[in-house]
Amino acid sequence: MIKVTLSNNQQGWYHAGQKKLFLPFTTDESGSIKTHNLDQYLGLTHQSHNAYFNSKVGEQLDLIKMNQDGALEKKIPNKGMIYQRAKPILILDSGPVSVLADDDYINIDVPALLITTPFTQTQDQSFTFSIDKFSYPMIYLMHLNLGKLRCIMPTGSTPESLLITQKGWNVCVIIKKNLVMLLCHKKEKLEFIFNGIEMPAKGLSTHYTALNHQPQAGSLIDVSISFAKLETYYHAQYPNENKYSMDGHLVAPFPAF
Repeated sequence: MIKVTLSNNQQGWYHAGQKKLFLPFTTDESGSIKTHNLDQYLGLTHQSHNAYFNSKVGEQLDLIKMNQDGALEKKIPNKGMIYQRAKPILILDSGPVSVLADDDYINIDVPALLITTPFTQTQDQSFTFSIDKFSYPMIYLMHLNLGKLRCIMPTGSTPESLLITQKGWNVCVIIKKNLVMLLCHKKEKLEFIFNGIEMPAKGLSTHYTALNHQPQAGSLIDVSISFAKLETYYHAQYPNENKYSMDGHLVAPFPAF
């Protein structure tokens, strides 16, 4: 993507491969011209030819979606602050956002997404997102702060369909076609959430915590398992292995509900 400076000192972007020019203004049906800044290029989705930018207006940083015709398709106020591009990786820093709304998910053609939380996150704060709304082959979850990072698992997921492995110090989770690497010092603060599972007749296993009050057998409940409990469970499956020198070939499913 090539930055293009226009005569009015605004900047556009030209994608040489797609031969598309994205301009910082668009004309609506009435012929009125509306302007918007395209300050930082985030990435392109080749399948739909949509491009994403950060747009700064005063102190506000908006998320801009441009369509394949180079026209403004959507402006999401105050959400430009949560995404940054670092070469081949897209970074999602939750900032003040507590729940990622449907419009806030973007999928661009880069190999990896890093999801993290701000250092200013307090103990009573959390950030929640649905992992199946991202399509990146590799997703890093980095959580070093006092609050919680909560990852909602795909609807209908079963423990048997989700896998855990470890290479060196790094624990990874395989969710459908996504490899999720867990980089977390506060392991009890990173949670995986399963929504709408049926409460087992024998009761919920000790690996999981019910998020509903006093659930009854057969009722639909939401449950969570922390990274700390998940890692402890995984190491218990291979008691004779040195947990700091595992090479990634030992794979186990999540513990049963």
